Amino acid sequence: MVIGPRRQWRRFPDQFPVMAPDGSYLVFESDRAFAASGSEAKERVANLWRVDKTSSGWSAPVRLPDTVNISKRIYGHSIAANGDIYFMSTMEPRRQDPKWRLFRTARIAGGYARAEALPFSGGSTSDVDPYIAPDQSYLIFSSAKRREPIDHEHLFIVFRQGAGWGPVTPIRYQGDEQADDDNYSDVSPDGKTLYFDSTRNGKSNIWMLPLAPYVSRAALAGVANAADAVVLPAPTIFAPDVDLGTRE
Repeated sequence: MVIGPRRQWRRFPDQFPVMAPDGSYLVFESDRAFAASGSEAKERVANLWRVDKTSSGWSAPVRLPDTVNISKRIYGHSIAANGDIYFMSTMEPRRQDPKWRLFRTARIAGGYARAEALPFSGGSTSDVDPYIAPDQSYLIFSSAKRREPIDHEHLFIVFRQGAGWGPVTPIRYQGDEQADDDNYSDVSPDGKTLYFDSTRNGKSNIWMLPLAPYVSRAALAGVANAADAVVLPAPTIFAPDVDLGTRE
């Protein structure tokens, strides 16, 4: 499926498609031009766009409002069952090192509330690629500066606690020291399996892990250091070499 005129698709690539939980619309990241972006040649603008599923196919792409697209670099979005969108963004221009943070924009009547940074993601830890559970009970993401080795992306999970969030916990598994970077998380519809991209020796593959030991609150309850308490078995490889795109 090609979204929009082919000439525009070739010039402004679309990537990271995420289907709404009810299947009624799809949100994707695109560099395509829009009225307020000024000269198309001056600067790349990576924003979120939406297409709706209709009886005759797909609607024309519509850029999400500025309350969602708060910067020129929006990537890695995930959609909760109620329509809230979680994503990664940085406010720094492309010539500077990014300070990736995680954001949430709440779905409200008539649109979206202005995106707000998640309280545990301050920009110093380079948090990327959020996956939000449909009921928003937990969030999985990757981070490059939360545990050793620094500057390599590792998996983390954080649970909802009331109106806020609990402590950030590493997702550890046997042999995770062999991975250069673990990122691009997704979870099976039944919530039992975590899929993620892992780069090892320069090759990128999709791997699987059982998620139940982390998602089960009973497994973490009363444990002072959950990271030491839960170490998953070695992951299973799922797919051959893949290229999941880039964030620049």
